[in-house]
Amino acid sequence: MEMYGKATYTIDEHIAAMKDILVEYPEARIVQHYPNVAQGDWTATIGHYNLEGVNVCTIARHHRGQMVEEYLFTRLLADGQRRARQPL
Repeated sequence: MEMYGKATYTIDEHIAAMKDILVEYPEARIVQHYPNVAQGDWTATIGHYNLEGVNVCTIARHHRGQMVEEYLFTRLLADGQRRARQPL
């Protein structure tokens, strides 16, 4: 996984990085994932957080049913771009 200029290379490192984010933002939850697109071994989706004004794009490569590469891009939305999100 690569996010915020920091990379992890094992599942344990990835889990630790996600735990660090939840320590900093304990209320953070992704409430929607869409659109989901796939091409070969690659997938992409937009995750909508319950935190106001935060979206994350995930691009991932899969091999034999397991995610082997993941790139996360976060975008803070301007006030005019924000709208209420409800869990699916």
